[in-house]
Parts: sequence; C-alpha cells; structure tokens
Amino acid sequence: MNRSTIPYSILEERRRLNKYIENATNECEKEIYRKIRDMKIPYDKLEAILETSEELIEKKEKQKKIKKGMLFLIDVSGFAVGICIFIFFCKRAVYKRRETDE
Repeated sequence: MNRSTIPYSILEERRRLNKYIENATNECEKEIYRKIRDMKIPYDKLEAILETSEELIEKKEKQKKIKKGMLFLIDVSGFAVGICIFIFFCKRAVYKRRETDE
C-alpha cells in the first residue's frame, strides 16, 4: 500500500462525518464535526468521541441560551432604568417650574 492510498474504512468514517455535518442544525455543531473529521484520530474511538461531542454541543447550546436570556434581561432592565431616569428629570423640571412660578 503506497502513501496515496487511504483505507476504505477511513473513507467510510469521513463520509459518515460529512453526513453529520450536512445534517447539523447550527454552525456550532457543524464546526465540532468538522474538527473531528480533520483530526488525526484512531477511528475505532470515533463512537466515544461523537458521544462526547454531542454533550459538548448540548452544553454550548445551553450556554448560548443563557447568554441570550441575560442579554434580554440587560436590554429590558436598561430600558426600565431609562424610563425611571426620564420620569425623574420630568418631575424635577415640573418642581423647578412650580418653584419659579411661586
């Protein structure tokens, strides 16, 4: 076997990983499968690596949801603070106007 020949089993595993990449639901998942495909790994350990990658994907999606939720809370709280400041300055202007009128 010369250097340019790739064993059939490796080709099959690469095709399998390519199918995972095509069926991936988001970019994070695709990137993980691409990295696994490009790694020099013994393919007999591929099952264990794929199981671990699924756990990593779930963990990343949870982190993304938490970040998205936190950003929403920051946006909402920022809006609420802005309204409170606006009301404060409006009341302050009304009180100053009353003081100058008296």
